[in-house]
Amino acid sequence: MKHFISLSFVIALTVAVSSCGKEPSACFTAGTSVDSLYANQPILFDASCSKDATQFKWNFSDRPDSVYYGMKFMRSFDSIDSNMVVKLTAVLGGRESVKEQTLSIK
Repeated sequence: MKHFISLSFVIALTVAVSSCGKEPSACFTAGTSVDSLYANQPILFDASCSKDATQFKWNFSDRPDSVYYGMKFMRSFDSIDSNMVVKLTAVLGGRESVKEQTLSIK
C-alpha cells in the first residue's frame, strides 16, 4: 500500500509539472475563405487549430462589450462593406495567447 501511495504521488507530480510549462497558442479560421464573408450570412468561427488551450474567448469590433465563448460558433454581421476586427484569446490556466484578424465583410 505504501508503494502504491508513493507511485500515485509521483505520477500526479509528474503530470502537474509537465503541464506547467505549456503555453496556449491562439489560431482560428472564419468561414471557408476570408474572401467569401458576406453581411447577413452565418460565418463559422473555428479555433480548433489552437494549441494547448482549454478556454476560448472571442471579441468583435462591432460589439466591443460582448464576449463569446467556445471553440466553434456561428454569427453574422449586419454591416456591408466593412472591416471587422476579430480577437480570439486562447486560455490555459492563467496563461493567454491572443490572435487578431481583420475581416472584410462584403
